Amino acid sequence: MEESIDNLIIGHLKGLRSEVQTLRSEMHSEFRDVKHRLTSVETTIVSAKHEAADIGGRLCTAAGQHR
Repeated sequence: MEESIDNLIIGHLKGLRSEVQTLRSEMHSEFRDVKHRLTSVETTIVSAKHEAADIGGRLCTAAGQHR
């Protein structure tokens, strides 16, 4: 009787271990996706800042030529 309880507990622990491994794998995958998306957002922001600086420079140059 005690052996069957031990086997039942071991079976549940193995099931839990498997679920934890699956969740861990999914979390790593999702974390990689979030990191990739964040990098993409950062790249877009830097590009927008460069474009804004370029436009600002051209506006200053144009304003100086009209004086």
